[in-house]
Amino acid sequence: MKLIKQRIKLQSLYAKWPLTFETAFKSFRNKITSIIRSAKENYYENKLTDCGGDAKKTWKAINTLLGKSYPKAPPSLPYNGDIITNNYDMTKTFNEYFSSISNILCDNIQDSQHTFNTYLPEPAPYHFYLRPTTLAQIKSVSLNMKVSTPGHDEIHSKIIIECCDIISPFLLFIINQSFQEGTFPHHLQIARVVPVYKKGDNFLPQNYRPSSILPSFSEIFENVMAVRLTNYLTS
Repeated sequence: MKLIKQRIKLQSLYAKWPLTFETAFKSFRNKITSIIRSAKENYYENKLTDCGGDAKKTWKAINTLLGKSYPKAPPSLPYNGDIITNNYDMTKTFNEYFSSISNILCDNIQDSQHTFNTYLPEPAPYHFYLRPTTLAQIKSVSLNMKVSTPGHDEIHSKIIIECCDIISPFLLFIINQSFQEGTFPHHLQIARVVPVYKKGDNFLPQNYRPSSILPSFSEIFENVMAVRLTNYLTS
């Protein structure tokens, strides 16, 4: 603040006696500009460093620095010429729109004379085997989970991390049983779909995209499976 006040004082003197104070004012002005620019760079760098490489946090920080803000879900939506305000009806409207997107995309796909087999290479001569997981791996995967929004079961990943030692033996049994039977728990397949605003009029469903949030336990299954798939594809 002292430097800013000093610059204002020099600017006032320069306005009155430009020939006398021109060099002093411009030199000090450039110095202040350089200091402010350096301070901004350090601030932005620290903000991005605090994100720890997390893409979601990084984009949130960037949007905040750019002054971007996104509107929340609208209080009402147009539907069949009417305006609906009931949460159930609004949820149903979003669901109907998101469910229709795949049909719209399919209608725009041109017919082809080729089948999917045309684009597949020869089958790999190697067999894929799901090796049982271990308690150590379950604990490692659980403790390294990202802290994220809970799914439909409302079980937050923080709870899983804090209770890791207690629930890991049960997860070990369930995941190995899943590998052995070739099935995946039905409740872990259910996603909570949240409409995320894109751009345009926030009262129109088509200006939102669906974001699927799976239960946190699904992430543990996925990471354990990802290790086996990665090892198979790279070996």
